[in-house]
Amino acid sequence: MGMRHLCVVACAVALAVASCSGNADGLKKLDKVIADQKYYRDSLESSMNILRQGFEQASSDSVRWEYARRLFSGYYHYSQDSSSRYQGLMEKYASDDFQRFLARLQKVRILLVRNEEDLAASVFNDLDTSEVKGLELLKDYLQCEAVLCAEMLASGVPEDEKERYRERLHSARTRSLAIDSTSFYARRMKAQLCRDSGDTLSAVSILKDLYNSSDNPHEKASVAYNLARIHERMGDDKGRFDWLVISATYDFKNAERAYMSLYELALILYDNHQYRKAEQYISQNLMDVIAGNFSKRLGDSGKANLIITDTVQRVTRSRARWLAVGICLVTVLLVIILTLLRREVRHKEQMEETNRRLVDANKIRNGYVFRYMELSVRYIDKIGQTRNDIRALAKSDGLEAVMKALRSPSVMYNEYENYYRIFDETFLGIYPDFVEKVNALLSEDARFDLGGEKTLPTELRILAAIRIGITESGKIAKFLKCSPNTVYTYRTKLKRSAVCPKDVFEAEISKI
Repeated sequence: MGMRHLCVVACAVALAVASCSGNADGLKKLDKVIADQKYYRDSLESSMNILRQGFEQASSDSVRWEYARRLFSGYYHYSQDSSSRYQGLMEKYASDDFQRFLARLQKVRILLVRNEEDLAASVFNDLDTSEVKGLELLKDYLQCEAVLCAEMLASGVPEDEKERYRERLHSARTRSLAIDSTSFYARRMKAQLCRDSGDTLSAVSILKDLYNSSDNPHEKASVAYNLARIHERMGDDKGRFDWLVISATYDFKNAERAYMSLYELALILYDNHQYRKAEQYISQNLMDVIAGNFSKRLGDSGKANLIITDTVQRVTRSRARWLAVGICLVTVLLVIILTLLRREVRHKEQMEETNRRLVDANKIRNGYVFRYMELSVRYIDKIGQTRNDIRALAKSDGLEAVMKALRSPSVMYNEYENYYRIFDETFLGIYPDFVEKVNALLSEDARFDLGGEKTLPTELRILAAIRIGITESGKIAKFLKCSPNTVYTYRTKLKRSAVCPKDVFEAEISKI
């Protein structure tokens, strides 16, 4: 029995790993789309700019209303603030009952995004249904009612109200299908009804046909996510994972920020100990939620925050352990090299020169090893302190204060300043005559005077990077947090100030 239990556990683990790694090509495509997200978002903003120009140049309120409606739809999954603004303009410029009624329906959707379900229900219930004229408006009304009821049920309404909302949800979907059975939304709704009735195979069949027949990226993202939810209900972890990857890919192609696919992928990856990828995805999710101001999604970020902090701590500890292993390996290699050198050196002068070089190498090694061990421990402690500070801030001042603190660049700025200070001190400790030797290569008016300080200006940091073997302007720019053009300008200026030929100046720097 013990062996059988062990086999079952092993199979379960294997299946869990397979569900996350079986779609390697899909994850690569997703990562590529995430890396190119600026392209997709710039494309959306470009489209929105054209619509805004049309709105500003519109000749009548009716035309302005139409542009406001399109802008509302365009921003609905991207920026809650922008979509809310244009919903308000829809109400302002509505010129007939149809436009006014549709504007109020969009108000309900905005309130649901803001996590104000009770107010959304109040606004919806106050609508004058006598104004619902025409099939299109009726379909919008029933779709909005279905969304409202689903959100109310998900928000945790009292038990005595749940059955009423379930009946309203079923009624809205059934009535909607009665007047429209062929559109995208109707077919998706039919799949939901099949799913709710327990006929998951029919639901999957309908959704797959819908996915294959649609050319709309937004529709594909929505259908893929629905398929993922159904596969989750069926206990098919791999199917769920694969469809979430597809849904997330289309979410980013649509330049959406109010999504769930990437969030759920991060949770799955975290549960399967793929912490680095989980951290990447959940961090992207939080940035998008904050940028789009989707407060409803922020409600789901409690677990995400725990994932982030725990993941960072795990990764940091892992990196610290690997650093310690690396230091041991380097030490062993140095010992081996020293032993070989001592065997090969036969003359006293060669032995002394070798020993001098080893002393310098040990000095460099010990300096950098100690500094980076110190930094590793310090940042591990800082992560823990930051976590405690955020918890304390959340308890005392609430989520808004936490978000404000997270947006502040002062912490990162101070850490970079401290990092550069430590680099300068370490570098000058290893190369104490570096500035003096640099000045020997420069004309008198271009020489540096630190005045006893151990803080290097940007020009000397660039030369320090060249001394330790970093010669590409792009890499130096990343190290100094500036543009490659800035680095190029400084390098050109230094070469012009050199007393030696310009083409050998940096080669001389590397020999210091």
